[in-house]
Amino acid sequence: MLKILLIEDHTDIQQLLNAVLSPQYQVLTALDGIKGLQVFNEQQPDLIILDLMLPNITGESVLKTIRKTSNVPVLVLTAIQSKTKTVALLKAGANDYLTKPFDIDELLARIQVQLRSPTATSPVANTTLTFNDIQINLTTHQITVNDHVLVLPKKEFQLLQLLLKNPHQVFPKSQIKTTR
Repeated sequence: MLKILLIEDHTDIQQLLNAVLSPQYQVLTALDGIKGLQVFNEQQPDLIILDLMLPNITGESVLKTIRKTSNVPVLVLTAIQSKTKTVALLKAGANDYLTKPFDIDELLARIQVQLRSPTATSPVANTTLTFNDIQINLTTHQITVNDHVLVLPKKEFQLLQLLLKNPHQVFPKSQIKTTR
């Protein structure tokens, strides 16, 4: 049975989602960010539903910590209705964003989409290249330098990928042209 970690500080929402999800999934719960990260590390869930306004550690910080070690799908479920916040969280690694109040059927559909994704439980170790403060996610093509997202054109991304896969190696121009 697939595991869903629900990091939500409102017990009524947590109970509702637990009742809706538990027939199909094993539901793990946490009322704050610290407990959420602890459960995440111990249980390795297949999907995380994450509230942003959490006690102790914010949802943004939880997401940032999770993305350092995992590509587990993260669906943000929050009362914050801001396009700027939505875009920022998606760029920071959230897979989806849904605002409260929400429709249960839509939430279930979004969960199903995330769980059928081919990257849904792929560990970052297999899809991430790291050198010093540079990190490239090969699945999403997201580049992070000192925790700042960098956007590069396709050719530059491919060149950076080549160099990170082969650190401390010199390439002649002819080899770089033929490398894809």
